[in-house]
Amino acid sequence: MSGVNRVTISRFEGGQASTLLTLVQILRALDKLDILNIFNEEAEISPLQLLNLKKKRRKRASGSRLARKMESEES
Repeated sequence: MSGVNRVTISRFEGGQASTLLTLVQILRALDKLDILNIFNEEAEISPLQLLNLKKKRRKRASGSRLARKMESEES
């Protein structure tokens, strides 16, 4: 059984006020909890957030400062 009182189920069926707990208990008894999966929202990264993350990423150095300095002095 669902663990919900018969009167509570009758009120639920009649459209009277009920709690979220009652709804979950009834859905569990009917093996229909998967109906609630539509409320499970996947986190998405917005394009602006993605751009900001790319800006913060460390850039790879192309060479040492000393080598670049010596090359510029030789030229």
